Amino acid sequence: MNTYHFTIVIRDARTDMTGLEDSLFTAGCDDALVCSHNQTVYLEFDREADSAEIAIRSALDNIRAAGFNDPVIQEAVVSTLAEVARAARI
Repeated sequence: MNTYHFTIVIRDARTDMTGLEDSLFTAGCDDALVCSHNQTVYLEFDREADSAEIAIRSALDNIRAAGFNDPVIQEAVVSTLAEVARAARI
């Protein structure tokens, strides 16, 4: 089993919602950090699963179980300097 790190934005959540963290925790998001930026709520997950797909699908299911219907997976591209140099043929 591997640990997968990913971010999910919850577009129908607001930072001023009462009990937001508790409802997400109770629904199974106990492996996520609830964050916000400019009133946008997002979760930083470190989820253990057999595959990335299973980790993400289960997180989306947990968010929906908490009553939210508009979660979006946030893509993040991380490259090392060596990967950038190789791609640029340096």
